[in-house]
Amino acid sequence: MIPAFEKNQVDDIVNAFNKYGAVVVKGMGVNPQLRKEITEVLNQIEPSVDEGGFFAGHTKRVASIVRRFPSCHQHVAHPATMTILDKILKPNCSDYQFHASGILAIQPGAREQTLHREEDTFFSMQKRDMKNRPTLIVATMLAITDFTKENGATLIVPGSHKWPAVDGKSSSFSPQARKATPEEVVSAEMKAGDMLIWHGLTLHAGGANTTKDVDREGLIMTYSLGWLRTEENFHLSSGTFEQVKTYPKIIRELCGYKMHGGGLGFYDDMRDVMGAKSPGIFGTLIGSNQTTNSKL
Repeated sequence: MIPAFEKNQVDDIVNAFNKYGAVVVKGMGVNPQLRKEITEVLNQIEPSVDEGGFFAGHTKRVASIVRRFPSCHQHVAHPATMTILDKILKPNCSDYQFHASGILAIQPGAREQTLHREEDTFFSMQKRDMKNRPTLIVATMLAITDFTKENGATLIVPGSHKWPAVDGKSSSFSPQARKATPEEVVSAEMKAGDMLIWHGLTLHAGGANTTKDVDREGLIMTYSLGWLRTEENFHLSSGTFEQVKTYPKIIRELCGYKMHGGGLGFYDDMRDVMGAKSPGIFGTLIGSNQTTNSKL
């Protein structure tokens, strides 16, 4: 079983996250407009074909959600999610950021996906020794429809975020890496509007959909420390600059339109893309009356 708590039980959620590597937050809700928009888009695309690789077939995937689904913004920056991330990520960065996103619709006939970790992309930091490095990524999956074992609920291996590496930097796919037994894999069953949260080192995968006519639709939203390279390039996927300027401030900032710390991500004259002056070390060194030559 994966522990589940109401969204206001923040301490319980964070404790379960740290202990089990995954927790369900109940009652996050789904914007009715988002549900409508997702249905319209999914009806226009064909499911993927299973080629036997990492991605299972019979699945519809939609990226660039910030641009395609403006009604998802309230979920990307949900106050409950931000409060939880403040506890987990904020101690190790000035600001955390949106890391990757997508709509995933697993349809009947889809096989089980390969177990993997969100932090596999940072293979050089695969130390697994959580005493010596921070959590890099926190992943979330908002259930747009009910998630059941039969329709492909996300598979989780509780506690796998604490498994040691075999060579100091092995990924989930290393032949030497510890493999989960069938008994260790749990289906994250939840109601529409609930949200699964898991650690970047927790083994997980999309489940097999063995039903005849029930799709499993979810919105994946992952977040990372603000000084990391994001998996999704939000400066391109979020839309044109004119579009981005119309988004709520918190969405712009989560998508990287803000400097991190003293100056990561400056654009011109030590300002970020939205025009804010660097408040950190570079601003101090350069001085408030000195500027760079923007014509150079």
